Parts: sequence; structure tokens; C-alpha cells
Amino acid sequence: MKFVSALRVSAVLGYPVLVYVFLEGGFEWILMPVVALILVPKIVHWGRQSGASLMTLAALIIAVLAVLLLARTVGGRYVFLSVPVFVNLSLLGAFGATLFMEQSMVERLARMQVDGLSSAEVHYCRQVTFMWCSFFVLNAGATVALSIWGGVDVWALYTGLIAYLLIGVLFVVEYLVRKARFRRFEDTWIDRLLHRLFGGADTRS
Repeated sequence: MKFVSALRVSAVLGYPVLVYVFLEGGFEWILMPVVALILVPKIVHWGRQSGASLMTLAALIIAVLAVLLLARTVGGRYVFLSVPVFVNLSLLGAFGATLFMEQSMVERLARMQVDGLSSAEVHYCRQVTFMWCSFFVLNAGATVALSIWGGVDVWALYTGLIAYLLIGVLFVVEYLVRKARFRRFEDTWIDRLLHRLFGGADTRS
């Protein structure tokens, strides 16, 4: 199970490079099992979360496989280029749905690490959740635009490198803003440094 999970993560991270290599080389059929490896677990996860029936899940999986087969038959390069769009939209759905619930996605993640959150922190978590939703929308839009008007090389550069750099920048900026605003510091070298920089509560163990 861990091997399959690791294989799936590798497929997601390396997908842009695989598309560039095999799509440009005319070996679209190699991409079919890779796309299935990425999408099918997401469909199953969605089904478990939503309580969908086994028949519904089977129909969705068959539909995905049929689209992949059709893409291979008629040469639908856009099907393979749109996979990152699906991933972003699925993340948008997961994060966005929690904005209509009592706890936002970021609040749920924060409560796994912090015993108690203030009302200001809860509101901040909701704002950060909305920020990530906005990023997923913009990232999906940029991917669609590059799929239509850009070359596969530009698409691969953005989805395989630039998008991850943007995610990293968002993580770093949000982390710094959170530490500066709420002064919650852990016993790590970066938090000790930020504690000296921002001041506030004692470093926690």
C-alpha cells in the first residue's frame, strides 16, 4: 500500500516531465496508466467522502478509462495536458467545501498541531483556506491557458517547476505572517530565529 502511495506521489510530481517526453515523442499510450494512477485514487477518495455507491464509483472510473482510450485513439493531447487542472480543481473542492463548514481546512490541519486556537486564529485559518482556494483557481486557469496557447515545453515548465515554486513561496510567506501575527513558536531553529526577530511568547517545546 505504501509502495502504491509512493508511486502515485511520484507520478503526480513527475507528470509534467513524463508528458513532455512521451507526448512530444508520440508515445501517448505510455501516459494512460500514469493518468489512471493519478485519477482513480482521487475518484475513490471522493466516493468515500461523499458516500457514493459502488456503482457510481465504477461508472466514474470506467468513464475516465474510456476518455483515456479515446484520447489515445484520436490523439487527444488536451486530455493529458488537463490532468493538473483536475488535480487543482479537486483540491479546490476539498478546501472550498470547508469554507461552508464550522471548521475550515487549514483550521483542521492547525488543530492537529495546536491544542487550542483563539477566535482570531480561527478567522485567520479561514482566510488562509480562502487564499489557497484562490491559488488553485488561478493555477488551474494558467494551466488551461498554457494547454491551449502554449507549447508542451512551456506547459511542462510551468506545471513541473514554476507552480511548485509558487506553492513554496506561499507556504513561506504564510508561515512568516502567522508567526509575526500570533507569536506561536516551536523549539526549532527557524522558530527560535523568528522568536528573536518578532519577539512575543516564549519558545515552546
